[in-house]
Amino acid sequence: NDDEKFEKWWTYYPKFQGMRPDKEKCRQAWHELGADHGFDSIMDCTKRLKATKSWQEGFVPMPLNYLRRKLWRNAPDPDPLHVIHGQ
Repeated sequence: NDDEKFEKWWTYYPKFQGMRPDKEKCRQAWHELGADHGFDSIMDCTKRLKATKSWQEGFVPMPLNYLRRKLWRNAPDPDPLHVIHGQ
């Protein structure tokens, strides 16, 4: 189910104090991506980036921008020196 996949991603995506993402706008953007938007690719990229130092320090794109701009498609592999281990 696409809603279940969205909820799984939404729960996993990092959010920081002061970040006020609009969940319903994100859900709409998710559905606009279509059924074959690549859930596994989105989750894999989110997991890799979540472990990076920059994301741990709060330099995370707003979830709506992440979805609308399809940022998982062009995300570089994180530099192993900047990955926080144990994530």
